[in-house]
Amino acid sequence: CEMSEADAQRPAKPQVQQWLKYSTGSLATMGACLFSHPLETLKTRLQLQGEMQAKGQYQKVYKNVFHALYVVTKTEGIRGLQKGLAGGLLYQAMMNGTRLGTFDLLQDAQRRNGREPDVFTNALAGAFSGVLGAFVGSPAFMIKTQQVCRRRSCRSEQRATPHKHNQYNKTKKKKAKK
Repeated sequence: CEMSEADAQRPAKPQVQQWLKYSTGSLATMGACLFSHPLETLKTRLQLQGEMQAKGQYQKVYKNVFHALYVVTKTEGIRGLQKGLAGGLLYQAMMNGTRLGTFDLLQDAQRRNGREPDVFTNALAGAFSGVLGAFVGSPAFMIKTQQVCRRRSCRSEQRATPHKHNQYNKTKKKKAKK
C-alpha cells in the first residue's frame, strides 16, 4: 500500500489526550442533561408514585405527564422540575464519561496494535464500555432518583413514594395486630 503525494504532505493528526476525550464526553452529556432533566423528573415521579403499596391503596398524585408538570410547578415552582439536577449531572459524567472514554481507549489500543477495529471488535468494545459505564454510574443514578423524589408537597398530601423501611414496619405492625 503506497502513500499518495497528498497523503505524504498532510501533517499527522495530533493525538488527543485520553483525559480530554473523557472530559468532552462527560461535558456533552451533562449539557444535554440540563435540558432533558425536567422530563426525567416527571418520568421518575410518575414511575414511583404508589411504589411499595398495594394496588389501589395509594393516592394517585399524577394522572399523566401534563398533570405531573402542572402539579410539580404549582406546588414546588419551576425549580421543582430541576430537583436532583446535581445527581443527574453526576450520573451523566460518571456513566457516559466512562462509557465514551473506555470505548475510545479500546479503539486506540486496537490502532496501536496496527489493526483497524472491525465490526465484531467494535461490538465487543461497545458492550464492555456500556457495562462498565452502567456499573460506575449506578450509585449516582440512585442518588439522582432519591433527590428527584424529595418534594416539599409531601407534608400536605399522602406521599407517593414512601420510604421502604417505614412501609415495611407499618405492614409488619398490621399483621401483628391480626
